[in-house]
Amino acid sequence: MYNTLSMLEKIDEVRSLHIFDGYLNYDPNTSPHIHCYCKSCGMISDIMMEGRADVVVPRKEIEGFLIDHIGVVFKGTCTLCR
Repeated sequence: MYNTLSMLEKIDEVRSLHIFDGYLNYDPNTSPHIHCYCKSCGMISDIMMEGRADVVVPRKEIEGFLIDHIGVVFKGTCTLCR
């Protein structure tokens, strides 16, 4: 199973998520987005970036550094757990 997921990641069909140390998820959504992680129930949800002015994602290059992946995770409590 992990060989298949690794191959899918190499061809950009999934992205690995490292929400916290020692735990790995794979995300089939490879478009730019942010993850929210609920510390109570463990749910991971997506926030899409398109049309959002409250979160700024860096350009593909910043001060000569070429960015190939951006990973942002907000950790807190989801609406169901609150």
